[in-house]
Amino acid sequence: MNRIAKAYSDEQFKAMAWFFASQRLYLKPQVYDAALASRGAKLHDKHCEKCHENGGRPGDAGTLAGQWMPYLEFTMDDYLNGKRKWPRKMKRKVDAAIAEEGQDAVSTLIHYYGSQQ
Repeated sequence: MNRIAKAYSDEQFKAMAWFFASQRLYLKPQVYDAALASRGAKLHDKHCEKCHENGGRPGDAGTLAGQWMPYLEFTMDDYLNGKRKWPRKMKRKVDAAIAEEGQDAVSTLIHYYGSQQ
């Protein structure tokens, strides 16, 4: 994608962003672990709800509810491995969730968001 993206202008990127932002979210059932999702719901309420309101539904901080779980896994891996810049306050919140739940924290949150179909 990097090679392709180099050919686009700033205006074209803005046009693509508006196009994708205006698309309706279609939720599809996906396989998730109910026990992990339940633990993730509690972590979300405690650490994520302030920015990702209504359980991660569409809002100012981005939609998490119903996102494809592999997408969330790859995205969080990029944050955790320094390949992607953390949004404001997010690193502190994720670190607090990991301190509380251990290394399963991110997985439980992903199962929670994936469970919302």
